[in-house]
Amino acid sequence: MAITFEDIIRNEKISKMVNQSNKVLEMIGYTDHGPRHVGYVSRIAGEILSRLGKPERRVELARIAGWVHDIGNMVNRK
Repeated sequence: MAITFEDIIRNEKISKMVNQSNKVLEMIGYTDHGPRHVGYVSRIAGEILSRLGKPERRVELARIAGWVHDIGNMVNRK
């Protein structure tokens, strides 16, 4: 069974990582990179691929990537 976007946004560990990344970025002067930001990026990424006529699974993977794209910042910004 494939991981879905819903699985990702409901995952407590991923949620904690998104929030921790946001805190790290705030400390170095960046604005919101929390759920609101990743939700926006996720939605736009999915919309772009959908409008390009890509398969639904690819659209969902773009949404997943948009949701988790800042998680690495909780470890290191560089």
